[in-house]
Amino acid sequence: MKKRGSSFRLVGQCASGQLVYAGVYSFYETYGLPLSIMLGLMWDKNMVPDWVELIAEAVRAGRPRERAIGWVIAAAHDAAYPKDVEGFIVSRLEKLLE
Repeated sequence: MKKRGSSFRLVGQCASGQLVYAGVYSFYETYGLPLSIMLGLMWDKNMVPDWVELIAEAVRAGRPRERAIGWVIAAAHDAAYPKDVEGFIVSRLEKLLE
């Protein structure tokens, strides 16, 4: 079966300079690369996902919202982020669970 094409879409830039991309979940779904590895590779290339869009895509694909947020938090823990960046990302995502 032929896999459908998937591409990241540039949607903005962080104040710290990283480029923000949407389409991360569809890339994950198409190619099956673990999210933690994708996040680490993106970080190495000065890119970050659009976190809200990533979770929204996962929910649209059928994941319950809380499970989608937990999945992204776990991937952020496993990605190769500097500890301060990981802490910031995880604390922001955990607020979505409140």
